[in-house]
Formats: sequence, C-alpha cells, structure tokens
Amino acid sequence: MLAGLNADGSLDAGFNANAAPDVFAVFCFAVQPDGKILVGGQFESFNGSGHSMITRLNVDGTVDLSFNPGAGADWIVSTIALQPDGKILVGGNFTSFDGISRTGITRLNSNGSPDPSFNPGTGLGSIGIATDISAFAVEPDGRIIIAGSFNSYNGTDRNCIARLNSNGELDTSFDPGSGAEFGSINCMVRQPDGNLVIGGSFTDFNGTDQPFLARVEILEHSTLLSMWYQYIRRYTRYGPATGWPYAARWIVL
Repeated sequence: MLAGLNADGSLDAGFNANAAPDVFAVFCFAVQPDGKILVGGQFESFNGSGHSMITRLNVDGTVDLSFNPGAGADWIVSTIALQPDGKILVGGNFTSFDGISRTGITRLNSNGSPDPSFNPGTGLGSIGIATDISAFAVEPDGRIIIAGSFNSYNGTDRNCIARLNSNGELDTSFDPGSGAEFGSINCMVRQPDGNLVIGGSFTDFNGTDQPFLARVEILEHSTLLSMWYQYIRRYTRYGPATGWPYAARWIVL
C-alpha cells in the first residue's frame, strides 16, 4: 500500500513504511522541506502507532513519533497541504479531529496537535453525498481556497469551492456565485497569476455550461469563470469518439 521508488523507477529498499495490515488505503501525501512525509487516508493505526487517518513518516518510512495527532480524524483524510509557516491543512470526510468537532477541515500545528487559532465553525455542509475536501490552494497572504464536495461553509452557501481567511473564517469577498454545479471538484491548482484551474465531475460553473474543467479568475471582490478552457470543453464534450469523460481527476502545472 505504500512504497518508495528510486529515480529510475526501481523499488527503494531503504524505504520501509510497513503499513500493512493496519492500513486500508492511502489517499494523499505532503512532503515537508526536511524530507518527512505526511500521509493521509483510511486507517485506524499506522505500523502500530495508533495514528488515525493521518501520520508522519521519517525519510526512511518509519513512523515519526514526534508527530502526535491524538485521536486523529474519525474518518477519511483525503488531502493534506503544508503552509509556509509549517502548519498543516487537513481535509476529508470526517466530523471530528482529536475529539474536537471539525467537519471536513482542520489545521494542525507542526507536531500534529490541533491548531486552536483555526476555527471553521460548522465546517462543510452536505450536498446529499459525503462532504469532502479534495484540494487546497494557499495564497501568499495566508488565505486558503478549498475545493471538493460541499454546498456550504459554516452555514453560508458555497458550492464546492470557497476561500477562507487564515483563521478559518469564510472570506466573503470571494463569491463564486452558484459555484460548481451538478457534481464536485476533484482537483485544483493555483496558477502563478493567482487564478485557479479546477477539474471534476461538475457540468456547470455559476450557471455557465462548463463540464469537467474550468479556470476561475480571482478578482478583488468576486470570481469570474474564464473562457480560456472553452476549447477543452468543446473537445471533451463533442470531440472524442468515446464521448464524455466521467470527470477530471488530476491537474498538474
């Protein structure tokens, strides 16, 4: 379930995570500047550590016991992102972290403990399926864009995408309108100009026909769907003989 590879693709025999049999699945990684590896997924323990749904490994794959998430997440961790200050953003399909009510999102200190300065309130609202965060984008000023499967954030309507202030409160200056509709956002990257490329199973964005892939321009007090990806829309919807794709799953810049 977890392995390290050398640059030539061969198995790195020096990396021994020894995840089985405790781990059902690993869904995400984040590599720290010091080479340590944050791991998230579906597990109640990792190599006997008792770390639930999230852990940190040393460079050789052994569990870093200086990282202590307490009781951890009560369900799946889907995505992890590192902030420049070393704090750790965690998103997923969970309702609590270390016994604290946190629906879908939390932030940890570098040692794994919950960061009390980050308060998402009621967190993600359901859209009839499992709430989840699939991607984070951290802006230079510390604000945080989240994307995934949800229809509100702390009681305010936000469909699959929202921006938070650095303390976890909703940034109301970022208004995606009706957002990603009839599906979810599975992946997101922030471009050097600050705009966002999003992909997923959605078919519309803010009332505009835009299946599976779009760019969202970030303006000072609003958002705007960019037509820059219209040629991809036409190709995916009308071009290939295989018909519509089910969803965009990954984006890499």
